[in-house]
Amino acid sequence: MTRTPEPQLMDDPIEADAYDRADFAAVNARFVDRLLELVGDRPVTRAIDLGCGPGQLTCDLAARRPDWQIVAVDAAAVMIELCARRCADEFVRNVRPTLAGVGELSELPSIGSFDAVFSNSLLHHLPDPMVLWRSIDKLIGPGGVFFLRDLRRPASPLKATLIVQEHAGAESQLLQEEFLRSLHAAFTADEIRHQLSKAGLSGWQVVEVDDRYVDVFFAPG
Repeated sequence: MTRTPEPQLMDDPIEADAYDRADFAAVNARFVDRLLELVGDRPVTRAIDLGCGPGQLTCDLAARRPDWQIVAVDAAAVMIELCARRCADEFVRNVRPTLAGVGELSELPSIGSFDAVFSNSLLHHLPDPMVLWRSIDKLIGPGGVFFLRDLRRPASPLKATLIVQEHAGAESQLLQEEFLRSLHAAFTADEIRHQLSKAGLSGWQVVEVDDRYVDVFFAPG
């Protein structure tokens, strides 16, 4: 199936609200579990969430690791507003919502040398994924961990439709349509491996996870 890019920003208030109301609890918990597994016993002071959206995952992680200081970045103002509201409602004090695109991070103060850099479902939104991969070395500090989980593009439109029905059949029609667009916009594992090679990121792992996701991670010995 040929990739069909979708809009880079989820900045429509109605779509953002539907995304914010969706139940991602189980998916987010699995993401956080895997991130913490990769971090292991490494000391983490500063972490950054790239493409934080409305902040459900960020706040879940912040509650489990209150000693981490987390910068939550998104390029959509409506998402940053939702993230800030969620932090306030849940009394989360160790998250700093920050409005910025991936290509703008180097221009922000106090960006760099993070102990953990992580991202959930950002890659498929990027018109040029190399913008992300070429920004990574500016973010990860010595010994730092990187973990990205994103959708992976199915082999056919029919497979994409079946995945939506199985995993989002109980969600709103709007969210199902958004999910389907995202599957069509996602990259395959082989495409991601090519991107990493082009960016000179050797030693990074790309692993297909279940029928929807691909993990990209780097956790130095």
